[in-house]
Amino acid sequence: MTDEYLKKAEKPPAAGENETRRKLATITCRLVQAGIPLYEVMHLTGHKLLKLVQRYAHLAPDYADRAIQALDAIGRELDTPRGHKAALGLKNPLQTKSTRSSAG
Repeated sequence: MTDEYLKKAEKPPAAGENETRRKLATITCRLVQAGIPLYEVMHLTGHKLLKLVQRYAHLAPDYADRAIQALDAIGRELDTPRGHKAALGLKNPLQTKSTRSSAG
C-alpha cells in the first residue's frame, strides 16, 4: 500500500496539477518554517505519508536545537546522584526507612 502512494507521488503532474502542487508545497514550507511539527503538517496538508513531508524538515527554524536541548535536559537529569536509577524507574536500594524518615 505504501508503494502505491509513493508511485503516485513520483508521477509527473498532469496539466493543471502543477499550480495545485506548487501551492501545496508553498503551504507545507510555510508551516514547517513556522515551527509546526512535521506530523501535524502531514495531517494539515493531506499528505498520506510522513516520508513525503520529511523533505521539508530542513526548513524548520530550530529542528536540531530542540533535539539538542532535550538531550541536554536528559543528560542533566542523569548526572544527578539518583538520576540513573530514576531514569530507569528504579528505587535507591541504599535508602532505608530510617533515612527516609530523617530526611523528611
